Amino acid sequence: MKTVQEAPLARYVREYSALPGLQQADRVEYTLCRHEDMLCFRARRKTAAAPVSFYTAGLEDAPACRMLCYLYENSIAPEQLRDVLADLCGWTL
Repeated sequence: MKTVQEAPLARYVREYSALPGLQQADRVEYTLCRHEDMLCFRARRKTAAAPVSFYTAGLEDAPACRMLCYLYENSIAPEQLRDVLADLCGWTL
């Protein structure tokens, strides 16, 4: 029986500073893990109770890692994760 891989394939953490009147301090963690024959993209805010996760099949590890880097580098909010992934690889979601 296959299980979730313990170590993520890729992980990025974005820290946001508190800017009075503009934003509160926050932290968003982006991870990519393999679950059986699927990849799981996950984004989680420090202030959120649960991560936002989406599974995809038919995508190789290397392009998926680049997509996770894209999510991180462009500060994609966890709430926007599914829409952005649908634009990038909608046929595999």
